[in-house]
Amino acid sequence: MTRKVVTESARLSDTLLQATDHGLLALGEIASESVYNRIEKTHGVRREEIPQKLDIFHKALVDLLGAGASVVEKLIAKNLYSRLGLNLDTMRTGHWLHTLIMRGRLSCTAFLRQEFTNGFGAE
Repeated sequence: MTRKVVTESARLSDTLLQATDHGLLALGEIASESVYNRIEKTHGVRREEIPQKLDIFHKALVDLLGAGASVVEKLIAKNLYSRLGLNLDTMRTGHWLHTLIMRGRLSCTAFLRQEFTNGFGAE
């Protein structure tokens, strides 16, 4: 059971990171790398830590991109939902990172497990 939870946790984190990569690539490859580097330098969050530090990542995106952060977050959400085999219409709000933060600052893994148990497990 513990191994399954760890595997699921790692898989969810990896899926979120892939979706984040995809969303940031809309800015271009160089800009995407610059965003990751800037977030690490100014907010102390490495790419690999994003699933555990979504609140800081969200703030960093807003600091760097202003209103454009919501556009990038929507691209990340669309890709994340696609990777999970879900329809974006099931999303409850337009600000997916903000929703994660407001739900008691749950980790991405806990939130995704709570929200997507039915759809994520099917392969």
